[in-house]
Amino acid sequence: MLTPAPSRNGSFKRQRDSESPAAAPAPPAKKPAAACNACNACGTCGECDVCDGQRDDACDPPPFILGDLTPLATPTKPATRRVPRLESHFSDLKLWSPTRGRPPRREHAIFRTPEVVDRIMRFVDAARAIPREKPRHRRKPQSLSHALLMYDGDQAKAVQAWHETSAAGRSQSAPALQEPGLAPCLLVNKLWHAAALAIITENLAFADHRRFRQLAACPRQQRARFSRPASFVLHKLSRLTQGELDAVAPLVASEKLRWLELYICPKVLPPVPVFQHSRNIEKLVLPGNRLLTDEFIMKIAPHLGKLRVLDLRACDQITDGAVLSITSNCPLLEVCNLGRHRNGAAITSVSLVALARNTNIDTVGAAGCHVTDAGVWELAMHRGAHIRRLSLNNCRLLTNNSVPALLSMNYFPQLSVLEIRDVKHITNLRPIVAYTSAKRALGFPVLVEGGERIDLLIKEEEWRMERERSARVLAALSQWVNEEDPQD
Repeated sequence: MLTPAPSRNGSFKRQRDSESPAAAPAPPAKKPAAACNACNACGTCGECDVCDGQRDDACDPPPFILGDLTPLATPTKPATRRVPRLESHFSDLKLWSPTRGRPPRREHAIFRTPEVVDRIMRFVDAARAIPREKPRHRRKPQSLSHALLMYDGDQAKAVQAWHETSAAGRSQSAPALQEPGLAPCLLVNKLWHAAALAIITENLAFADHRRFRQLAACPRQQRARFSRPASFVLHKLSRLTQGELDAVAPLVASEKLRWLELYICPKVLPPVPVFQHSRNIEKLVLPGNRLLTDEFIMKIAPHLGKLRVLDLRACDQITDGAVLSITSNCPLLEVCNLGRHRNGAAITSVSLVALARNTNIDTVGAAGCHVTDAGVWELAMHRGAHIRRLSLNNCRLLTNNSVPALLSMNYFPQLSVLEIRDVKHITNLRPIVAYTSAKRALGFPVLVEGGERIDLLIKEEEWRMERERSARVLAALSQWVNEEDPQD
């Protein structure tokens, strides 16, 4: 149905009402106590309540005209100025974003306060991950039958674990480094740039050679705005040169440095001046370094008085002499990993004895080293009550007189991880099984990594001990049933 168009005087109902003068709407009443515009301008009118004068034409209210009515018969309202609303919640606060057709608005004052901006950015930076070696709960199975032993005959879990091991061996890709979450904050304004740059440079971590080159090429004026880093981590930079690392040394060396790591960077050595100016280093990780020698360790050891963690895995040129230098200068050392696949004869029981007598060691990695039963006994006598992790994989000189004998006499009461893979002369697994069973009964899990051969021997020993326990229980029940009652 077609709707007739309204007239210029408004709607049809308003047009009928406007034909009689009596029905015309009265002008809106003025507040009695308010002065008119002319009073505020000249103070000469006298008809209003504020000033006693005659109101002039400029003070008269605008006449009410029906032609100003809209098609919906409502008077046209003058444009009102919007008052900015006070934000009621912190999540409603926003930075100004440029939009077309609108005048620029300033951001909220909270984002111009240095202390608040620093707190916000540190919260965001907490999610940034430092590249590191992925920790493993258990070592990978050596075969499908080994996987069945590890998972107590669970076919599905064993097959899945073996497939994952095979796939990981075929495709080994470098871990992706998470982008720093504060990078966009460098482009907001000067305050945000300074705050973000200071927080980002507190922990320097690189897994990309191209980005490290950019840092090495940074001008001195820009480096002056960097923070002194508390950690410096290089992850698998195999093409890194000594000149590039030396160029960054003045930026890294400071008393704030606590963590220095060159993970699989085989062609470079940490500059000696870094250790001379950084005497608070607590963690030193240099695995897979081909250039690391005893002479270098002896140069830096006097500056490592607060060292707690030392990782020298696969550093084939390190011998007992370097370990003796470390133990003489680092009494707070707690973790020491000297495992290797080559040149195992360079690390002997002398290193174990020095670690046991001169440090606070609780985690020892001596995989592939030529340690003997006497060295393990020395470690147990001095630090046995504090040892938690012991890695003796491929230590071919060890026999049943080492770990099995010590566990049977409870010399390692806090031991939670024991690795004895490829130790052919260890055949007596009963003390190890008894120790793990007793700890598990107390709610203290123990992980024993022995490889396929030792895991099979452990399963057989567990079955044998269970059968003996059942036989003892049955014998006790039979004796109790068949014994005569004294009252009879």
